[in-house]
Amino acid sequence: MEEKMRKWAVLLSFAILVGCGVNLLPTKDEWFALHYFIMQDFEKTTYRDLTPEDRVKFQTMFWEARTSEARQEFQKRLEYVNKVHKNENPLQPWNTDRSRVFLLNGPPAYISEKTGFDTYDPRIAAQDRSGEDITSMTAVVWQYQHKEQPVRYTFQHSSPREYKLQSIGQFEKEFEQFNKDTLYLIVDKEKYAAGLQSLKKSK
Repeated sequence: MEEKMRKWAVLLSFAILVGCGVNLLPTKDEWFALHYFIMQDFEKTTYRDLTPEDRVKFQTMFWEARTSEARQEFQKRLEYVNKVHKNENPLQPWNTDRSRVFLLNGPPAYISEKTGFDTYDPRIAAQDRSGEDITSMTAVVWQYQHKEQPVRYTFQHSSPREYKLQSIGQFEKEFEQFNKDTLYLIVDKEKYAAGLQSLKKSK
């Protein structure tokens, strides 16, 4: 009965995400999954609609529209996460919650670690927790600074080696868009838009 309830909860959560129009991370296209979090919304929409052949053209145009410094920084960050986060996902170290945040935002200004359920719910902080797996209740908090406001990402340890993004600060969306518009700036938007219009759609 409990297992059946869990399955229904997962299905309901998925339905809610789809119903709300949330952009789910692509899974079949490795290039798209790798670049998804640094792309502008219109680029995601355009890419999804293209033929397989013109997706390859898009991939070249994507970086041609940006500065060489942007691509170099992306490669530098990619090399870092592939090395540091390889234990979380050996086949695709860049495809983890912490790696994706790092690829877009760079290194956090401050990292802290919290242990125990009181990280999320102070009401049960006083309960007896002897014998519990403390490692499984470890949370890592990455803090950035944006316009004098702290932006926080909380990653909950998930056995055996993963860290799942659990919560983010209220200024996260503004901060992420700022990074897309600065480091990953599109140099000539009109020229880029004209080039994208020449690509063939799959339908």
